[in-house]
Amino acid sequence: MADAAQLKTRIEKVKNQLKGKTQVVTKARRTKKTLKRLQRRLKLVLIQGKKIDEQKAKHEEHLKKKTEKEEKRTLRVAAEKEAAQKRAEEKAAKKAEEKAKRDAEEKEAREKAEAEAAKKAEEAQSAKKTEVKEEIPKKAPKPKK
Repeated sequence: MADAAQLKTRIEKVKNQLKGKTQVVTKARRTKKTLKRLQRRLKLVLIQGKKIDEQKAKHEEHLKKKTEKEEKRTLRVAAEKEAAQKRAEEKAAKKAEEKAKRDAEEKEAREKAEAEAAKKAEEAQSAKKTEVKEEIPKKAPKPKK
């Protein structure tokens, strides 16, 4: 844009040269050509300035979209991590619950087995006592002569 300002001032100088003085035709032609050249350059500079502004705007928009995408991505990743952690906690809680249930069942089964073993031992002992009593028959009385 600084170029545009400089070119505008130069164009004004050349225009003033053409207005104010009566010149030789060849010099006037040169001045007119210079004027046209400067005007063309000004036009190009202005067009380039517009293009540069458009490029900057596009670039800023692109950066904005990129940052939005990045933010969405980070939010999504955080949500996924949170969900994974929650699933892991649920899984661990379920495992702990199943283990506690299994332990309780095993303990119950062990107690039942011990109770049955004690009962069988008692029965065996009582059966043994009765067997012992049955095994030893009373001595038959001796026949009297």
